[in-house]
Amino acid sequence: GLLIQQLASGVSTPAKQRLVLALAVIAVHLCSSTWTTAVSDLLALAETQPQHAWCALLAIPEQLASIVHTYIKTDKRTEALLSSSNALVLASLKHQPSAADEEATGTIGDSPFSLAMQTLTQWSKVMGLQLVLCESFAARLVELLQGQAASSEVVSGVVLEVLHNSPGAFMMYTEGQTAPQGLQHVLYAITGSMRLLLPKVQQLANQQAPCLDEGDGRRLARWAAVAGALVEAY
Repeated sequence: GLLIQQLASGVSTPAKQRLVLALAVIAVHLCSSTWTTAVSDLLALAETQPQHAWCALLAIPEQLASIVHTYIKTDKRTEALLSSSNALVLASLKHQPSAADEEATGTIGDSPFSLAMQTLTQWSKVMGLQLVLCESFAARLVELLQGQAASSEVVSGVVLEVLHNSPGAFMMYTEGQTAPQGLQHVLYAITGSMRLLLPKVQQLANQQAPCLDEGDGRRLARWAAVAGALVEAY
């Protein structure tokens, strides 16, 4: 309670960054004992202080990895935290991208949308959260892939995580086997977005001295990484 009160006060940005990190540390240490509602309480905080709350939630996987010396995904603290994962995913759907290329620094200076997407990526990567099995999230990811933020760093990060760590990745499919429905929709959206990029890529390829600005270069590099993940995992 005291830490949350301090976040609402006029302390400096570096001090607030330290406070949200402290919240993450406390949440990890107490989530399976005296603070079992840690994730729910942080999501409640996100209603009034979204950057602070999502930044704390984003820091949880790193703090968990620093104290768990066995297999993280089966640790009691991971299981306690993941018990609120549905609420975490649903809360992330409330935020909309504010720009075509969102910042992704992992600090309270990022937008709530960016921090929420970074949080889901890290919870999947470190803790084993199966994002694509949540139908509402899969539908949201399809929407994002069809919108202005499709080439942003945070959306690309989530897409790569879904491609690498979803049920159905790196499988040898036999006749009659299919990927989970949510994953199928995401794959169709990815290939559709890549198809829309083809004319621009072909135009650049036909130029004698192709000239890309820095932003376009980063966006194309992200799509190249997505294409590589598609070939590798499917």
